[in-house]
Amino acid sequence: AQQAVLFDRVERGRLEVGQPHESLGLTFDHTLKRFDGTLHLNHFGKVEFRQSITDPALDETLGAKWVTDVNVSYRVLRQLSVTVGSNNLFDNYPDRQVKVGGANNSGIFPYNGISPFGFNGRFVYAKARYTLDR
Repeated sequence: AQQAVLFDRVERGRLEVGQPHESLGLTFDHTLKRFDGTLHLNHFGKVEFRQSITDPALDETLGAKWVTDVNVSYRVLRQLSVTVGSNNLFDNYPDRQVKVGGANNSGIFPYNGISPFGFNGRFVYAKARYTLDR
């Protein structure tokens, strides 16, 4: 007599179609004297988002995307190196939500949180590394 549903249509969608069925990662590393560089390319296939437990008309598909990460390090001294880099170098974003459903709070959140690479855009950083000799 129990009528409770453990996973409704939206939650099943997160498991069944909310993750890319195809992905590809390519990494290129290169060292030249005191320089080290890394280029990482990620391809994420399309994902689907079900916004409503009852209305399939509100479903959306987020297209496939490429995301590029890069960093370059320079060894200043034997124990000291500095690195500059960027995650999501080309500032890619997921497709904007078009249909207004319960999940985007009437347009306040233009990007869907189900995106496999997030929705914060480019991240640029610099860091220094010092290792102690033992």
